[in-house]
Amino acid sequence: MGDIQNPHDAFVRSVFQEKENAMDLMRSALPREIVEHLEMGSLSVLDASFVDEEQKQSQGDLLFSIDLKRREGTASARAESRCALHIYCLFEHKSYLDSGVYVQLLGYLARIYRRQWNNAQRLMPVIPLVFYHGEKEWNLGNRLLGQMVRNSGLDGEDLELLKRYIPDFGIEIFNVPGLDPASLPVSEPVQLYLASVAFIRDSEVFEHLIPFLELQNSIDDLGKKVEVVARVLQYIFNVQDVESGAVSEALKMAGFSTEESEGIMATTADKLRAEGKAEGIQQGMQQGKLEGKLEDARRMKVEGLTLDQIARITGLSVEELKKHQISD
Repeated sequence: MGDIQNPHDAFVRSVFQEKENAMDLMRSALPREIVEHLEMGSLSVLDASFVDEEQKQSQGDLLFSIDLKRREGTASARAESRCALHIYCLFEHKSYLDSGVYVQLLGYLARIYRRQWNNAQRLMPVIPLVFYHGEKEWNLGNRLLGQMVRNSGLDGEDLELLKRYIPDFGIEIFNVPGLDPASLPVSEPVQLYLASVAFIRDSEVFEHLIPFLELQNSIDDLGKKVEVVARVLQYIFNVQDVESGAVSEALKMAGFSTEESEGIMATTADKLRAEGKAEGIQQGMQQGKLEGKLEDARRMKVEGLTLDQIARITGLSVEELKKHQISD
């Protein structure tokens, strides 16, 4: 397992701070009636360092601004020459069930509204979006009021009398456990990213990811393909103790060429080396190169080359060839 403090936060933030990925998430996570009123192409990722004054922005927090569509004859259309109307979306990642999430979000929302006020901006709505993939089922509802009532113990006449003084707001929950990424209108990389999060605690994570890894073969840009898969492998290595050879085997089953697999694993190793952890992936790279040589050796054997000839060409010893059932 990796040494970075919260690999889940680091991975989720790295994925959704990229505009195209964030747009995919917004289309899938926000209510359809809200999405229909948004100019999604206007989405921008804002500096959210002021949101969490204690931690100076946790790794899982992101703040997005998205313009509202203009409708003819409305105040928003008339205001076009001055400033586009927009909403904010506060993205909060949770990898565990946190009963204090509403109080945490309340503080964040207050700071966002205060920042708008201090900057003489319109007070525009903020939609809190909780990206959840904890092991326990989400049972915290979707409104602050419900949590406040349950926590306070107020009921009956007392509740009716005091309810108007209790702050309230709704949240949107993107509940990853049980999610089928293939059913969402998102890109192939985002499908893989979401599947990685969904199955990250499963010991058979690669078995689940192979169909989503296969989808990445549709990416024409080799550099992008390598970067997408390497990012996922880095995440897995930082959460699980991955067995040597499991990575190269998964890439092979997903249809990646030997050249592509070596590029992916080398990029992953560079990422892990920057974190002080590359031993496991180096073993996987060596395993991948060995499998590539053995594959070549089997083809040579079918073509009629002798073991000595195959050994000279591949650099493998005759003993190693025999060990892998390649013999005269």
